[in-house]
Amino acid sequence: MADQKLAKQIIEAVGGADNVRTLGHCMTRLRFSLKDQSKANDDIAGKIPGVKGISRAAGQYQMIIGTGVVDDYFDTIMENYSFAKTAYSDMEEGKDFANENFNFNPGSLISNALGIVSGSIAPWLGCIMGSLMISAILSLFVSMGILSTDNTTFKFFSAVSGACIYSLPVLVGFSAAERLETNRYMGALLGAIMIYPTLSNAVAEGTVGIFGLNIQKFSYTSTIIPVLLVVWLLKYVEKFAKKICPQVIYIFGVTLIELLITVPLIFLVVGPIGVIITNAISNLVLFIYYHAGILAPAVAGAIMPIAVMAGVHLGLFPIAALMITNVGYDPIIHPALMVYNMSIAGASLAYGLRSKNVDNRSLGISSGVSGILGISEAGLFGIVLPNKRILLTTEIGILISGIITGFTGYKCYIPLSQSVFSIPAAAHGDFNMMACMISLVSGVAASFIVTFFFGGVGKDTASNDSKNSRVKYEHGKVYAPINGDYIKLSEIPDPVFSAGTLGKGCGILPADNKIYAPVDGEVVMIAETKHAIGIRAEDGTEIMIHIGLDTVDMKGKGFYPKVIGGDHVTTGQLIMEFSAEAIIKAGHPSTTALIVTNSDNYSEISIETGRKYTKAAEIGFVKA
Repeated sequence: MADQKLAKQIIEAVGGADNVRTLGHCMTRLRFSLKDQSKANDDIAGKIPGVKGISRAAGQYQMIIGTGVVDDYFDTIMENYSFAKTAYSDMEEGKDFANENFNFNPGSLISNALGIVSGSIAPWLGCIMGSLMISAILSLFVSMGILSTDNTTFKFFSAVSGACIYSLPVLVGFSAAERLETNRYMGALLGAIMIYPTLSNAVAEGTVGIFGLNIQKFSYTSTIIPVLLVVWLLKYVEKFAKKICPQVIYIFGVTLIELLITVPLIFLVVGPIGVIITNAISNLVLFIYYHAGILAPAVAGAIMPIAVMAGVHLGLFPIAALMITNVGYDPIIHPALMVYNMSIAGASLAYGLRSKNVDNRSLGISSGVSGILGISEAGLFGIVLPNKRILLTTEIGILISGIITGFTGYKCYIPLSQSVFSIPAAAHGDFNMMACMISLVSGVAASFIVTFFFGGVGKDTASNDSKNSRVKYEHGKVYAPINGDYIKLSEIPDPVFSAGTLGKGCGILPADNKIYAPVDGEVVMIAETKHAIGIRAEDGTEIMIHIGLDTVDMKGKGFYPKVIGGDHVTTGQLIMEFSAEAIIKAGHPSTTALIVTNSDNYSEISIETGRKYTKAAEIGFVKA
């Protein structure tokens, strides 16, 4: 459970309360919309207990926390700070799809539309999962011979499960209205009108009309897009109604005007357009599925690591939800998520079992177990993305498992996070549950085997550069990682480093573009954006080299690691190359920080500054 101290640490890491525009969260991440993202410090944020990784995407500053726990973090922060609360997936820089200042260019339109759909789906997703799990359990019981479809208990709970999907327009109407900042109860009412049985039956029979116009015979039960368009229309009708409604009848007059204008447009224009869009999206996905065949889950799964890293995977969930509500199943996106989650789990387990370091072993095994349970962020951000070779082996595992999954024809009937818990939910037809288990096992196994044997974990990958170095490492000593001028920590033009917040050390004004290992030890961290690297010396000294200031904004451009996480390095070995020109061109100082991050473990840390050093020259020492 998060506490006030933790909330304070998080807010300080994002630049303080005054820097926060809005705060929202999804199933795994806190999503900040910040006034100035440059004030957020990834290094500090990444060290906060429970924070598994950092991502800057879609105009948001995202802290990866994990399923279930993120709610506690969010609630604690909101209890202690007065931020505006946003829905599941905020728009880029806080822009709203229905905002008068919205810029209607194609890219913005698509991005914001997907954001609206995501934000309208997330609040009730748990309700849908729970109700559909009833149907899944019933199907499982029928297949096991425990119940029959004629059983009265089966019929009762089957009706309970179906009621939630049937009432989907009501749930969407409420959440979409909240997302678009219009009357939530009117949004729910319009959704209820769209599925009202008496009206629906009359439309189907052709016995009703509007002003002499025929109503097209569409059913809006279990739909999403039509009611989203209706609520978007409601936002503008509500503004109009409030302007023209006399104050004396305001309490009911606004609603009356909204109903008289909106409801006819629902059945004559907006609803049919929504159905057409829904069918078009479903047909497109099915077209890809039928023509891509067994390759569809493999290709979709292969892009998941990068999509999740960038945060753009959220745009896939509305499409998957549309498929399940409109067609009855999702043949691509959820199966691809199964392949992705299990492959991350397999790679993480291989990393843990091959690592010689106790901490890395623990990280790998715990991340692997989390991945099997459907939480991939720890393995993705802590193991796969920082290590190029493991990213490659994971992608190979995804492709292998994706082809197997496509061959078995696994389909998802419930919008559930893909994990071991998806097995009972896959109880549809004679083979789908078996296909789900094959997908799960193949994902873990393929990625585990490829990573275990070819991931380079636990191997000494010292380059010729290190073999030619004549420096003999001595415990407790620290050697120069860069050719250049060494300055005091207090002279670094960044308060986080200069104040010693991250530990004691020094600053460096680089004379060239190469970073060398300052100690013998193991690479324990390479930042997702490659601008920082961490090494644990054989004597336990933990050293971080942070190249340039605020260079996280460069998103890895201009940084070229020569090692991966888990590699053993020797003093003087080339571990990184970078482009100082690219750093300066991006508007950042090239000043580099060398920090002993576990400084509290030592009684004395001495780093000699105020002079030039060449690589592997002794610059200081630590004493226990």
